[in-house]
Amino acid sequence: MRATRAIIYLGNLRHNFYQIKKQVSNAKILAAVKADAYGHGAVQIAKTLVQEGCDYLGVATVHEAWELRQAQIKIPILLLGIPMFDEISEALNLDVTFVVSDLDMLNAIGDNSRGLSQSIPLHLKIDVGMGRLGVTLDQAAFLARAIKRYPHLFWEGVMTHFPSSDNSQLEPTRSQNQLFLDFVKFLGSEGVEPSLIHAANSGAVLDHPDTYHSMVRPGILLYGYPPSIDHPSRKNFYPVMQLESRVVLIKKLKAGQTLSYGQTYSLKHDSNVGVVAIGYADGYSRIFSNCAFVRIGKELYQVSGRVCMDQFMIDLGNQTQVERWDQVILFGPYANGPDAWDLAQLMKSIPYEVTCLVSKRVPRIYSEDSAYFS
Repeated sequence: MRATRAIIYLGNLRHNFYQIKKQVSNAKILAAVKADAYGHGAVQIAKTLVQEGCDYLGVATVHEAWELRQAQIKIPILLLGIPMFDEISEALNLDVTFVVSDLDMLNAIGDNSRGLSQSIPLHLKIDVGMGRLGVTLDQAAFLARAIKRYPHLFWEGVMTHFPSSDNSQLEPTRSQNQLFLDFVKFLGSEGVEPSLIHAANSGAVLDHPDTYHSMVRPGILLYGYPPSIDHPSRKNFYPVMQLESRVVLIKKLKAGQTLSYGQTYSLKHDSNVGVVAIGYADGYSRIFSNCAFVRIGKELYQVSGRVCMDQFMIDLGNQTQVERWDQVILFGPYANGPDAWDLAQLMKSIPYEVTCLVSKRVPRIYSEDSAYFS
């Protein structure tokens, strides 16, 4: 087994799912497993969530849906992204549910699905402020009515996405939710009553119970991180991924010796230098050079010098208890760090990016255990 690997604690995933289930009560749960389940491995994550009673899965691409169907995952899959028109037939064969934001996509789905024996469910997406996917409110009624030209299509769902549900300002999301509900009410007046009404992402699950409706769509919360570092519920969720490596070499170097590319780190004293077998090709960003901390045993050590493609170095000091092959924790379920939020702050980013960056060459090892270390 390679020194570098990602341990995926499925027990933590189950814990987080139940925390969400308890929070949203009777609402259905669509689990976002796009981007390889935020780097955790979509197939195994999806299988675990299905076992726990997840109702729907969310992917971004047709290929992501194909991977899940190849793994014999049968529950509904919502294609959150926009496919190329020549991918529509494949998606229909995969029994994928489409999100529709415009008339051209509606027509393409309608034309590609003519002659199929079953009715095709669609989810109408409304843009209430994100400015990304979704039909604008002034065009939404027209698009909602346009489905009538295709008797074999029906609006199973209506949805939106909140742009700022993860911050401390509650009013924007409340107002956007009201715009969304006003449109849902209008659909009812038109005789359209979708069974699935959904808007709540992770931030809304935590802070906006009025947005739960009939289904919620948690993403990062499933993987152990609230979308805001200051959120009071942070400790109720356990990080699912632990990224780890090993000290593969320790060498004694003299004071004044520089480390790594650009010679940005100079030893102040004679020191033991540990080489850790992970680099930016594994998803451990070069941004972490000379600033991130790693855990070896109970001690934290700073990355010393620039992160290379396959390794980086740490200054272990003149006297050290660290030995060759010792485990090095890059991030994981540790109360005192490092976790993905610690690294995200260094990147001026969010933990979504930290876990998604972990590359395919890093083996994922699945553990049924729960783990949270003080």
